[in-house]
Amino acid sequence: MKDNLFWPGFILLAVAFFGLISTSAVVAYHHDEWLAATGLISVLGIVAGTLWLVVERRRVLRIDEQWRAAHPDSRESRPVP
Repeated sequence: MKDNLFWPGFILLAVAFFGLISTSAVVAYHHDEWLAATGLISVLGIVAGTLWLVVERRRVLRIDEQWRAAHPDSRESRPVP
């Protein structure tokens, strides 16, 4: 089954990556008035994207554990890392 709920985290990390590129361009061209905005976008994107991925991973593991508890006779017995 496909789980597309990881994508917002990946998109936030991509936004953060482009924010880092923008921040380096702002520094290179000495446009200091944009430094705080691009730096803030980068930091918030990294934090939000990482948090989204961690929460989503925990949700998937919880669902997997619930399924394993409901189906103890399944052939798959090893936990997902």
